[in-house]
Amino acid sequence: MNVLLAQVGADGEGTDTRETAASVEKGLDQTLDMIKNFEFAELLDIVLKWLIAKGPTILFALIFLVIGMKIAGAIGKAAKKTLAKAKVEESLGDFLGNVFGFILKIFVLIITAHILGIPMTSFIAILGAAGLAVGLALKDGLANFAGGVVLLLFKPIKVGDLITVAGHHGFVKSISIFYTVLETRNNHNVTIPNGTVSNSDVVNLSASPLVRVQALVGIGYGDDVKKARELMLAQTLKDERIARDPEPFVVLKELGDNSVNMELRCWAEPRPYRRVLFELLENIKEAFDANGISIPYPQRDLHIINDSVAPAPSEPILVERPVAQPSAQGQLTPPSSGS
Repeated sequence: MNVLLAQVGADGEGTDTRETAASVEKGLDQTLDMIKNFEFAELLDIVLKWLIAKGPTILFALIFLVIGMKIAGAIGKAAKKTLAKAKVEESLGDFLGNVFGFILKIFVLIITAHILGIPMTSFIAILGAAGLAVGLALKDGLANFAGGVVLLLFKPIKVGDLITVAGHHGFVKSISIFYTVLETRNNHNVTIPNGTVSNSDVVNLSASPLVRVQALVGIGYGDDVKKARELMLAQTLKDERIARDPEPFVVLKELGDNSVNMELRCWAEPRPYRRVLFELLENIKEAFDANGISIPYPQRDLHIINDSVAPAPSEPILVERPVAQPSAQGQLTPPSSGS
């Protein structure tokens, strides 16, 4: 510092600069003197006095916090067991139990802060602002949560059901609080937000134990309808997956442009019904081929009716056609427009 003062004086700086440097030097000297004269006993005495004054409150707050957290966790687990006994969906019961335990832990934290003397108004205001910010940021997630609660409480669908929703067709693999997972027949997993599921039209093929299988087949107009009906019904007896009650039947659905369309209607369980339909169509085709019943394809017959012969023209019609002229190189040159 003395070197600095000497340099300032040599440079001819003003008195204000020298006074500032001198005050800085004085402050540094005082700090060094305090550090030299500092005693650890004084610091320890300050800490002990603070602990004596605040220690019991802090200790009580810590004990309350630990015990309160354990009690909140135990109540959350008890809530899960109670919901499970009430036959609430497992995923929903776990979620509600966790939410209940989390709310209790928030109350424990608020009471702990009050014990330590933290102003409750400010603390609750901070929690409210944080909750509002989280709610705005997660509004889509909250919509999915609400949809999940509806699905798990009212159970319009359940795991294992065959459904069609939002343009997807498959079996319900899982229903969580936010998403529903479908497993398609191609073994693809489709994850659909619960908000979409709860707000869409859902076709649940598993709501009834049996679904109707409809096999539409066309036969020729010259074929025997009764024989075709017997052959179609006979194929249902070969497949044990087809229910006998209700009894299968065949209807003549329409007289089409190219064929007589007949429809076989029978019932099967939801899971294998598509395979039943495919195999049923194949068996009907083989039975028709073996018994001479045709399955026509679209065709149109054209009938030409010639009632009279058109008379020959009274005078011949002369048509002038230009003839190409050979060029000097031996190539044909098209005639000009003036020739």
